Amino acid sequence: MRGVLLWLPFLCLVAATTEYKLESIVNEEYGWSAALRLISGDNKYGKDTKDLRLDVYFQTRERLRFTITDPYTARWQVPSFTIADQTKPMGPNRGEDYQVNYTTYPFSLQITRRSDLRVLFDSNVLFGPLTFQNQFLQISTRLGNDSSIFGLGEHVTNLKLPYNTYTLWNRDLPTPENTNLYGSHPFYLQMVDGKAHGVFFHNSNGMDVLYRQESSQDTLTFRAIGGILDFYIFTGGTPEDAVNQYTQLVGRPYMPPYWALGFHQCRYGYRTVETVVENYTIADIPLETIWTDIDYMDNYFDFTYDPERFPPAQMKAFVDSLHAVGRHYMPIVDVGISNTTGYFAYDSGSALDLWTKDGEGNDFIGKVWPGLSVFPDWFHPKSAQWWEDCLKVQHDQVPFDGMWIDMNEISNFCDGVCGNPPKPIANSVDEFDPNFPPYAIQNGENKNDPLYHSVLDMSCRHYGGEREYDTHNLHGYMQTWRSRDAMENIRGQRALIISRSSYSGHGSRGGRWTGDNRSTFRDLEMSIPDVLHLNLLGIPLVGADICGFQEDATEQLCGRWIQVGAFYPFSRNHNSLGQKSQELYRWESVTNISRTVLNIRYRLLPLYYTLFHHARVGISSTVARALFFVFPQDIQALSIDQQFMIGNSLLITPVLTEDTYQVTGYFPPMGRWYDFYTYEEMPYSGNVQLDAPLDFVPLHLLGGSITPTQAPNNILREARKNPFLLIVALNHQGSSTGSLYLDDGGSIDTNSTYIQYRCQSSRTGGSIRSTREKKDYPEKALLGQIDVLGVSTSPSVVQSNNQKLSFTYNETVSVLSIYLTNTLVASDFTIKWK
Repeated sequence: MRGVLLWLPFLCLVAATTEYKLESIVNEEYGWSAALRLISGDNKYGKDTKDLRLDVYFQTRERLRFTITDPYTARWQVPSFTIADQTKPMGPNRGEDYQVNYTTYPFSLQITRRSDLRVLFDSNVLFGPLTFQNQFLQISTRLGNDSSIFGLGEHVTNLKLPYNTYTLWNRDLPTPENTNLYGSHPFYLQMVDGKAHGVFFHNSNGMDVLYRQESSQDTLTFRAIGGILDFYIFTGGTPEDAVNQYTQLVGRPYMPPYWALGFHQCRYGYRTVETVVENYTIADIPLETIWTDIDYMDNYFDFTYDPERFPPAQMKAFVDSLHAVGRHYMPIVDVGISNTTGYFAYDSGSALDLWTKDGEGNDFIGKVWPGLSVFPDWFHPKSAQWWEDCLKVQHDQVPFDGMWIDMNEISNFCDGVCGNPPKPIANSVDEFDPNFPPYAIQNGENKNDPLYHSVLDMSCRHYGGEREYDTHNLHGYMQTWRSRDAMENIRGQRALIISRSSYSGHGSRGGRWTGDNRSTFRDLEMSIPDVLHLNLLGIPLVGADICGFQEDATEQLCGRWIQVGAFYPFSRNHNSLGQKSQELYRWESVTNISRTVLNIRYRLLPLYYTLFHHARVGISSTVARALFFVFPQDIQALSIDQQFMIGNSLLITPVLTEDTYQVTGYFPPMGRWYDFYTYEEMPYSGNVQLDAPLDFVPLHLLGGSITPTQAPNNILREARKNPFLLIVALNHQGSSTGSLYLDDGGSIDTNSTYIQYRCQSSRTGGSIRSTREKKDYPEKALLGQIDVLGVSTSPSVVQSNNQKLSFTYNETVSVLSIYLTNTLVASDFTIKWK
């Protein structure tokens, strides 16, 4: 529907400071456009733009886009490469699930979901009116009463956002709460009456997002210091639907190699890594990948190895030995390149004129680990090949398997130019000032740090003339993109790229870790909403540093943290220089806990891998999942962020406080729950107190799920040879569904098999059906056993294709175990019992 003229007379009673009038509506192939004419303005942060253009794009059935631009002055817009879905808009009246209403004066826009008339975006907000000035853009939306919103990353906060101002400006901070951090993701998801919708503000400039209550109405106000107003509205449905529609636009999550899902070990300060790997082997703790922090480098120069501590020949022999048994190696690579003549990376980049420029057109010089440094300009058309060439020099010395990229906000040890921080260039708000814009976003812990604090000077320029002022938040995203492509070209395999900085769509390029946390129970607790938060922002491959990065971890903290971190999608132990060693074998109790929970993780990796496949192809988008994603109708679940689920199968209820041996978990009443360890059905509903001694983490399976598992091994290459087992957990209706995705674990373009499982059971019998899709799985892995949970009576016979199968029935816990021989996991079958 193109638009409906709505007159709201009460608006005239309290006039907004800035007012536009809508005129001259024109039908377009993509939707419609209109002119907006300024009637009154405040000129507070610059002159109000007199004439604006509104464009409304009917993009897909579930996605609407609208933009507000200056039709006469070119302004920065986020490059099109950040949008994955470039299909032509379908235009209006093609079955879209939204309608657009407006008021002509004062102009406001209202977008509703057609299927239930739920308001998704409504700019009729008196306390944050539409404003369009040179360095200040503003628009607001009403959220209704008692709103529940999630997203607006990246901040350490509860998953359900409290009223606050959320600043988006990438910078290097050691994860303080309620402060802008490493990534900028101006996307939020709102839950209303059990249904979700999403809103994405496609803008890379610094911004504040004010979440507040005004006149009994919850509102969001977006205040950006540049760019244009460019919004995408997703009609959603379930929370997974809303996130899925978002990732369709910005890019489906990248499919990691299988080995990336194993356990990883790193620290800043290793004198040797050979001993670490040996000790993990002796302790019988799974270890897939060893990492090295910046101290492996020669004077912190990228692409080099310290000739005394990590001589290349010795490191190559070590990595070859890892590869021989199926393990992997990951080094860190920082963003700053030492401007030292004779250093190959600097000389080759200088020859191509690849460095970010200062406001005078000279190479910008900042300071990071190697000292005075220059910074690659990812907008330069030759930067990708230069980056790949440098990495190949390093890879030819030591054949590493993936990349950990850090300091890419860009972090700078100086405020802009070292020794000469920027100064205001004008007193008038009408003069563009990149470092001191008229509106100051709430940057940093003090909420008043200038834009250039610990990053580059905002007057810096990139290839094509783009300003750092506009592109700053894109740097980590672009480096991840270039790094993934380079590693795929060098190795011919899928790449593991873990970055610190990110922007919307980052998940389509690589993964994240949550940054420099601390070894405290509070940091352990807040790691869960952080991981869930980044999952709903389209980055499922994410985890926090297990046991904490800064400060000394205690034995109890590390034991409790691995009980959580074993279930992060990305699982890595990492700590800092000068802290006590915290490898999992350092304490006997932690060693025993780690063996248990990491073997559970490795058993469940077929589930994790399948969920990543779902995210890649758009079946769903998250791997670690908040309870409300699974139970969107449950109001209490909206506030639960100290438990989390893996897909719709496994619920983790960890202990997050010191000297605690019981934990309260919430179990939505609609669910049928089973103890993961015993398979016993648990009569849980609502808040339940669970025993949790130091060596135990409560785990539960949700009825209705079929969970693929595989016998574990301390190295995944060997584990992939083991037989599979399906855990079929029946719901209250006696049914369950699940799936399994299989491929070779690393090929960029791989043969694959996708298997769907369905089970239906009653008191008189039941059946499990396996339906294989796509190509044959190249390996002949076997399905050895199926455990069906919640079978009320023992069957007399179990058969497949009229052939009787061996089975047992545990009457105590109502579990039917079916034993298979010579059954390929990637095969079609129907098993029945009666």
